[in-house]
Amino acid sequence: MKKSLVAVSLAALTGLSVSQSAQADAYAYAFNNIFNLKIESSPFLVPTSTVFKLTDSAGLTGFANDSNGPTSIAAGTAPFNIPDANLGIASTNSPAQNLNIGNNYSRGDASIITSELNPGSPPGISGNLTDTWAVAESYLNAVGAGGGSGSVGSTTTFDFVFATSLKFSFDAILKMVACVDGPPTCADSDSVFPTNAQASSAVSFVLTDASGAKVFDWAPGTGPTIGSGGVSTNPFQMNTTISRDQSNTGVALIDEDTTRVGGTQFTAQTIAFAPGRYTLSLNDDKRVTTELTVPEPASLALMGVGLLGGLFVNRRKIGTAGKTA
Repeated sequence: MKKSLVAVSLAALTGLSVSQSAQADAYAYAFNNIFNLKIESSPFLVPTSTVFKLTDSAGLTGFANDSNGPTSIAAGTAPFNIPDANLGIASTNSPAQNLNIGNNYSRGDASIITSELNPGSPPGISGNLTDTWAVAESYLNAVGAGGGSGSVGSTTTFDFVFATSLKFSFDAILKMVACVDGPPTCADSDSVFPTNAQASSAVSFVLTDASGAKVFDWAPGTGPTIGSGGVSTNPFQMNTTISRDQSNTGVALIDEDTTRVGGTQFTAQTIAFAPGRYTLSLNDDKRVTTELTVPEPASLALMGVGLLGGLFVNRRKIGTAGKTA
C-alpha cells in the first residue's frame, strides 16, 4: 500500500503533461424509432390541422469548430426530413451509429417518414401509419465538451362534435449507449480523469382542451397520469437517462424493440371528452452529452505533495507508537 502511494505521488510530482498522456474518451448515442403509430377515435374523427416540427443540433466546445446552431423545419404534411446537424464528421443523415472513433464529433438528426395526422386524412384509414425517428451521438477523445440532439414533434387540432375518446398504439425501437474508455466496444475501464458520457430519451403524448389545460398526459413507459380511459401497456421505459463516468466505467446500454418475438405494442386510451376543440401534441426528444477534463500538471503536483505528506505523517505516528510501546 505504501509503495503504491509513493508511486502515485512521485508520478504526480513529475508534472506529467496529462493533456497529452491521458488516454480517456467518452461516447454517447441515443436513437428511437416510433412506427406503426395508430390513433383511433370513437366516434370517427378527422384532424382539422397539423404542424410537424423537426429539430436537431450539434455542439463542440474546446475545439476549432466550436458550435453549430440548431436546424428546424415546420411543415403541414409528411414525409419530410432535415439535414443532420454535425460537427467533426461528414453529414450522414442516418439514424445508425457513426462510430467514427478517433475524431471528436457531435451530431443530431430527425425524420418523419410517414404520418396519419394529415388534415382531411382520417387517422388509421389512409394506411399511412406514423413512422418517425430521432437520433443524437457524440464522441470525445480530447479535452472538451460535446452534445447533440434530435427531436420530432407534431401538433394536431381536433374538433370533437360528440363526446369522444382516443386510443393510441405503436411499436418502438430504442437504443442508447453511454461509456467512457474503449468505444466502440466500451471494453476498457482505465479512465481516471474526469470523464462523462450521458444519453437521454423523452417521449410524450399530451392532449389539451381549448383553454390549454391538460386533459390527457402519457409518458410511454408508465400509464397515463391524467385522463386515462383504460388499461395501458408499456413494454419498456421510453423516458430515461443513462450515464457513465470515471468512477462508473463499463457500458450503459438500452436495446429494446417491441417487434421481437413475444413483443407487445405500447397502448393507451383516453376517457370520453366533451365536445369542443382539442390539441394533441406528440414529442420524441433524444439528447447526448460528452465531457472530458484533465487536471493541470500543477494540480497533480499538489496532489502528489499531499499524498507524500500524508504518508510521512502516518509513518511518524507508527514510529512514535512503537517507541511508546
